[in-house]
Amino acid sequence: MKFRILVSNGDRCWPEDYDKRVDDPYEWAKRTIKRFNDTCVEGEKSRRLLCIRVLDEESFAEHTWEKTNLFTIMPECYDTCKCKICGITGRRYGLSGSVVFDKKYKAKVYNRCDTSVKHLLRRKARE
Repeated sequence: MKFRILVSNGDRCWPEDYDKRVDDPYEWAKRTIKRFNDTCVEGEKSRRLLCIRVLDEESFAEHTWEKTNLFTIMPECYDTCKCKICGITGRRYGLSGSVVFDKKYKAKVYNRCDTSVKHLLRRKARE
């Protein structure tokens, strides 16, 4: 889902655009601003959420990864993962949240879940 939030720090206001898979963008934005304000350093102004506007409900950029192996594969220490939406696969090393795509998904089209789905559907239609 693409959405834009309008944020202010008292002196100025600015828009911030997001493309995230969230159930409620307003609640997500409120939590994000609260988390920022809770971790402000001395001299940094707190922020306030002014408004939010959904730009595209159908868009989804982030992959939704699920672990596909029962136990962590040793000694390399990784888990195999698969995106629940588009089905591409990869490996998550250590405790990091990032997934390294398998070699057959190295093209830029696979970086976003929505473009990945479109590409895979076009490829399947050609077969």
